[in-house]
Amino acid sequence: MIICYGDSNTWGYNPLVVNSRYKVEDIYTTILKNIFMEEGFKRVKVLNRGMPARCASSDVLEPYKDGYTPFKNEFSDYNKEVNLFIIMLGTNDVKLNKTAKEISADIKKLMDIIIDNSKIKNILIISPSPLKKLDYDNLPQGQIPYDLFYNDESHVQTSQDLANELENLCESYQDKVHFLNGANLWETSNQDGIHLEPHSHRKIAQEIYNFCISNSII
Repeated sequence: MIICYGDSNTWGYNPLVVNSRYKVEDIYTTILKNIFMEEGFKRVKVLNRGMPARCASSDVLEPYKDGYTPFKNEFSDYNKEVNLFIIMLGTNDVKLNKTAKEISADIKKLMDIIIDNSKIKNILIISPSPLKKLDYDNLPQGQIPYDLFYNDESHVQTSQDLANELENLCESYQDKVHFLNGANLWETSNQDGIHLEPHSHRKIAQEIYNFCISNSII
């Protein structure tokens, strides 16, 4: 079993249609499961634990954005079955005016919860692709700004710095935690600069599959 814990990009938010979600079969978690089935791994389960607006931190006003407090419940029911736990968070934490180092420290807390409270041996941290700064004064006709706050230059820079911080964090755990640099492998949509388009979902699924096979996780 693979658990994918993330935000709206794991949930499947569609930036091409306002306030919509991709069809389940077009989200990377389902694509990943289908790749495994096509390759003969028919018993592999992939659980989508994505939540729009989720942060790695508990420093939020709305409970549904809190990715820390209820985190243990995400794997406690499946403890013995989980081959790989994936965390892809950090984009929404930028909105809390946190630095990349602070966001990395919050993700570290999630990693430690898994290590200290479960028998899960494989943890994969995926750095989200950085935000894109869009020219909101000259958007194509019909294109609707998603959130001006994310388009701030300092927040874009923080999202760009996050991959390096997460990579350093994972290296400090040696073989206990693995790292995948999403910043180098796929990109956010030109539509809103935040969310992923279908080709990026396909890329994520393929990279996770390759990681699992090369590390003999499945």
